[in-house]
Amino acid sequence: LEHPGDWFDPNRRTYARQQCLNCPRLARCGAVARQQQPTYGMWAGVWIDGDLPAKTHLLGLPARKAASTQS
Repeated sequence: LEHPGDWFDPNRRTYARQQCLNCPRLARCGAVARQQQPTYGMWAGVWIDGDLPAKTHLLGLPARKAASTQS
């Protein structure tokens, strides 16, 4: 992201999530979130707002691969 604060701005979470889902470090970010137990922000494409226990199962899911087009 151009502005690191976007990871913690609720008004930018759609944009931040799009960036997360295309990031090669998505799985690592999820692992760090499970280890550090953050209370707020975008982590591995999951918006956390004091509800990490309810969303831990979503962290570390593989990113969706872009559909390939075949000629």
